[in-house]
Amino acid sequence: MNKTEEQTNTRVSIDLRGSDALAFMEFRDRLSKELGFDISASKAILWAMKKSDAYISDE
Repeated sequence: MNKTEEQTNTRVSIDLRGSDALAFMEFRDRLSKELGFDISASKAILWAMKKSDAYISDE
């Protein structure tokens, strides 16, 4: 694969602290219970993004 054919790997890091971190941990725990399995932090964010697409317009 040459340089132009290589996939670019993009990484996003989110730093939550204090009450925001606690709120996310609680959300992830509730989501895990609802889904019936442990879900990673990154998958929980992707799940929430997918669910929110119905409420966000592309305008």
